[in-house]
Amino acid sequence: MHATKSLLDILQVHLRVGQWRNLIDRLPAAEAFDQFSSSSDNPDDYHFGRDPDGGKASAWTWCDLA
Repeated sequence: MHATKSLLDILQVHLRVGQWRNLIDRLPAAEAFDQFSSSSDNPDDYHFGRDPDGGKASAWTWCDLA
């Protein structure tokens, strides 16, 4: 994971803002949600995960799944 963080730091310096955002948005699909969350302006936004459209999921409890 440490190497991934270093790579992200390097890429952030060299990519344009739009390219950087596209790269960050692809991290969850690459099973790198921790890096995605830590790269967010507010990591707590994704405490409950993501909706299919990529936005933050609404708060839920286990009772909501029944």
